[in-house]
Amino acid sequence: MCSATALENLLRDGEYYWRLKSSNGAVLWPKNIAGSISQSNNFVTVVTIKHSNEVESIGVDIEKIMSTQKAIDLSQTILKCPTPSDIIMDITHYITLVFSAQESLYKAFSSIGIILSYEDIFCIGINKEKTCTLHVDNPINKVFEVHFYFSKYYNLVIN
Repeated sequence: MCSATALENLLRDGEYYWRLKSSNGAVLWPKNIAGSISQSNNFVTVVTIKHSNEVESIGVDIEKIMSTQKAIDLSQTILKCPTPSDIIMDITHYITLVFSAQESLYKAFSSIGIILSYEDIFCIGINKEKTCTLHVDNPINKVFEVHFYFSKYYNLVIN
């Protein structure tokens, strides 16, 4: 349903699409459209964008802010380096953001056939302008800026 609404807003009058799903339930977007869907409890978000020379895919993730214990436990898995001492947010927001940013990149790359793991992506900076900078190792070896928004209970990341 959300994918249909997002596509209706993106396509011009007279443009049609087939809303299909793959065998694993993922939305199969039209060939000139990139899209991503995420949900958490009662929240859902969908982003769509037309392909261009600069944009081939997009990823979005929404996560409930983690508990302190879950953030500490997960930090051992998703962080390649120690948590910086000068972070601009508390540990629960920081780890939730890094996890969510990684998830959005996984979605964006997997939609074009590139499968990444936690070991392939690491955070190299977060700033007050709501940008998280991530480095993606092999096979990409490139830096990406991921934009985020925090609400009281949830974190939304779009890349």
